[in-house]
Amino acid sequence: MAHISTLIGRLFIVGALIALSYRLYSVYHIFVPIHSLPSSHFSVPFAAHNNTSPSTGSCHKILSPSHQLSHCEDLTEWLSSSGAVLGLLASCDPNRRNWNTVMGPLRDPNPRGAVWYINPESEAAERLPLVGYPESHDFHPLGIAALPSAPGEPTTVFAVNHGRHNSTIEVFALSFPVERAVPSLTYLRTLTHPKLVAPNAVVPLSPSTVLVSQDHTFTRRLPSPLGNTLPILESLLGLPGGSVDVLQFHPGSQDPPTLTNAVPHIPFANGIALSPSTNTLAVASSSQAAVYLYHLPASSTLLLLPLRWKATVRLPFAIDNLSFSPSGTLYATGHPNFPALIKHAKSAHVRAASWVASLSPDGEIRTVYQSAGGKGDQVIEASTTAVADEEGGRLWIAGLYAEGILSCRA
Repeated sequence: MAHISTLIGRLFIVGALIALSYRLYSVYHIFVPIHSLPSSHFSVPFAAHNNTSPSTGSCHKILSPSHQLSHCEDLTEWLSSSGAVLGLLASCDPNRRNWNTVMGPLRDPNPRGAVWYINPESEAAERLPLVGYPESHDFHPLGIAALPSAPGEPTTVFAVNHGRHNSTIEVFALSFPVERAVPSLTYLRTLTHPKLVAPNAVVPLSPSTVLVSQDHTFTRRLPSPLGNTLPILESLLGLPGGSVDVLQFHPGSQDPPTLTNAVPHIPFANGIALSPSTNTLAVASSSQAAVYLYHLPASSTLLLLPLRWKATVRLPFAIDNLSFSPSGTLYATGHPNFPALIKHAKSAHVRAASWVASLSPDGEIRTVYQSAGGKGDQVIEASTTAVADEEGGRLWIAGLYAEGILSCRA
């Protein structure tokens, strides 16, 4: 009997080593970089021109005089109900090197981050005032998304907030832009739930329903040494501790929201995006360097969960955030050198590379932007999110620890 137990134990160890070896081999390229990247390269296909060849162009930084348009994690289009672009919204936190619940450290949660409004035509950037936001609340925004706005009416904005005590989803009303007036965010409520442990990105389905990705089971909030080791092991080993969940609540009530799992067991679930034309939900797995595609029925309800898997797309970098263009092209942005990103999080003197790729509806993958990092007006380091205006031949890119937003034009 002891011999059988020993044999089973050895087989388990061998199986675990084989699984670990395969895991490390499959994502070897994001831990040991094998790609030689240019200092900066921008090239994007534009569906509006029916051009099958990439168009090249140049880039420059959108900056603010206060230098507070900085360390922006997410970037999203704010659309009208007719599909017109009203502006760009960026979630930024210049204090990120002191407070980052995903990568660390957890040193100082006091300086607040902000949401910025960027006019895509003039490229003027304005920090949005948080009207009625509780003075006692931290604000460290990560994922952000807005529902389309009806003419002259406010819309709902959801923002992931990594506060000092726990992570939450903040709900705001965003005022409709009028000439020469900066929109404002009016605080509505905070969404919390015992199972809302590590929210990262959001996709609103209605004013009362929002999809949220959760990147880890083990977080930096755990007491030391667990908080310093378990999240790293979960990422490196590709353990399926992440998920996509549905939060539902009553907008006119302060009753707690319900949380229902939509997609379980995703390794390092990061950015999520919903296709405007195919009812496809895209989910980024950073530690697998992959995008998972799921079918989200137009009449999605809790009875239709969990979502049905459609396909998996592998990319040559650790994917951070995702966005869809109106044509249905998916833009994936991320980090081709994960060890360098970790060092860059500790010191701005360490370069952090960037990579943006597009996935067309017919499955063609193209590189949109690449940079080895460093200084320069056409360089963005540690790229996190890209938003494309294919009709106008433009692209905007945010960087996790970078100042400004990179604006590229064909």
